[in-house]
Amino acid sequence: MDTQNRLLSMISDENIVEAISIRTEYSIAQILDERDSEEFSQRWMAVFNLLESHKNRMSKDQSDLSTQIREAAYLRAFARWKSPDLAACISDDFGLIADAAALGIDDPWINAMMQSYSNGAIPIGTEVN
Repeated sequence: MDTQNRLLSMISDENIVEAISIRTEYSIAQILDERDSEEFSQRWMAVFNLLESHKNRMSKDQSDLSTQIREAAYLRAFARWKSPDLAACISDDFGLIADAAALGIDDPWINAMMQSYSNGAIPIGTEVN
């Protein structure tokens, strides 16, 4: 739960969501389109399904903390961009990251997704870096 608590702190106290910048050549619609690309969607869903298959190992406290992380990410993203779709994507990403941390699953793609956010970027298309 230490990693989950750290993630919640990054969202709530360190403003990781507010530090995200959208490159000038992208609109929110274009970001959402990039995330809907087949390659990105397939990889995202593969990781989601992996985590879902292990969620029965999560404690109630871990599950509750993952929910708090998702909610905090959604509220911060929505307040910033006023886009429920973009806020949902960001929230879902942080949910994956939180669940992987709770389950002790070290996945290179999830790690790269977190690195993208740490670098102030929304993971899109093949650009999970």
